[in-house]
Amino acid sequence: AAIIGGVVMGQHVLVRGKGGTSSGRGIGVLAISGNVPLVAMTCPCSRGARAATQDLRQKMKRAREIAAEKERNILGALLFTCNGRGRRMFGREANDAAIFQAEFKQAQLMGYYAGGEVGPAVDEDAPDDQHSAFLRGNAQLQGFTAVYGLFLVPQRHAPSAPFQRAVLYGEVEAAFRELRASAATVATAAAPAESAAA
Repeated sequence: AAIIGGVVMGQHVLVRGKGGTSSGRGIGVLAISGNVPLVAMTCPCSRGARAATQDLRQKMKRAREIAAEKERNILGALLFTCNGRGRRMFGREANDAAIFQAEFKQAQLMGYYAGGEVGPAVDEDAPDDQHSAFLRGNAQLQGFTAVYGLFLVPQRHAPSAPFQRAVLYGEVEAAFRELRASAATVATAAAPAESAAA
C-alpha cells in the first residue's frame, strides 16, 4: 500500500486522534496508509525552481497516464509539500497546488506545508525517476519535496447502444434471451470442432 504523510512543527499545532484533541507547541504528523485507492507521487527538488516545476508537470502528466492505464480517474489528492517550496522559491504561494489544479481541474486537493514529508523514496540520478516516483511502499521521511497522494476511482462507462435501447423500450429480458441464445450457438459450434480435433 502507499504510505504518505507530513510533519508540521510550531507554536500552535492542533492534533486530533482517538484519545481526543490536544494543541500547543510540538509536532503533528498525518499519515495515510492501508487499503485505499491511493497512488503516491514524490517530487524532489535539488536542481532549482525551474527544474522542479518542469519535473512536477511531467509527473502530473505521468499520473494522468497511470490513471488511464488502470481505467481510473483522479478523484482528488492530498499534498504534503516542504515549507521551503513557497513564495521564496517559486515566486508565488502554493505553486505545487496550482500545478496540480491546472492539470486536474475537477479534482479536489487538500494539504499543508510540512517540515518533513513521507512518501516513496526517489533516486533523482536514476535514469527513470519518473517510475520510482510512483512506487508503493519504500516510503521514507524526506525534505524539500512535494508528496501527493492521488485517489483513483473507476471510470464510468456508458452502457452499449443496444442495452440503452432495450432499457428505453422495455426489452431488457428479450435482449438477455437473445444474448444467451447467441452464446449457446457459439458454444454448440465450438463443440464439434473440439471433438474432431481429439
